[in-house]
Amino acid sequence: MKENPFGELFGTNFDQSDFRYTWFMDDFLESVDKLTTLSGDINDIQLKNSREALYNAGQSTVDDSNDYLNQLLSEFNLDLRDRIQAELVRLGRDSVFTPADVVNRATTQSCAGCYQLSAGDSLGNNVTWPVEDTALRFVHVKEDGELSTALTDFFLPHREGVLEDFLAAHADGNTCSTPTTSAALAVESDEAVPTLGGATTH
Repeated sequence: MKENPFGELFGTNFDQSDFRYTWFMDDFLESVDKLTTLSGDINDIQLKNSREALYNAGQSTVDDSNDYLNQLLSEFNLDLRDRIQAELVRLGRDSVFTPADVVNRATTQSCAGCYQLSAGDSLGNNVTWPVEDTALRFVHVKEDGELSTALTDFFLPHREGVLEDFLAAHADGNTCSTPTTSAALAVESDEAVPTLGGATTH
């Protein structure tokens, strides 16, 4: 799961002789700045560090193992908690965010967090992750086309704004480059195209 840290890295249950245990704690601090954006927009929360591929989880299931705050608290990783607090102080954001807020924000950036685990969680700075109807648990789009609150109220308006800004910036038509490879061009075929889920579409 790209950019989904393995949950146990937030606790002390991970093999502490494994170099990834200490490296992860060092690298996670790089993300505190972008995790604690003051914009109040959940779309601006980011979790990224320089060696993320070392920490990717094999899966992002909806259970306590992928709830990063649960890992931090239940496994008593006081070292990581205190280092996050020190980083918040360094950034001058310790009056707005707690280490728990930071780790909750990190959970929102995982698949399980975005879809379900983070629902209703306080993220500091008066921000709360959207709460979904129970009928939409772990999906943002139901089979009948119903969309989640996260999509309709947060993600889609943000993406619409990004697209509108892009189009406005390229209104003269002269600043967009033509794709240079055939792979970037539309496929002209009547054959069904496989999607990521294995289904096909024309």
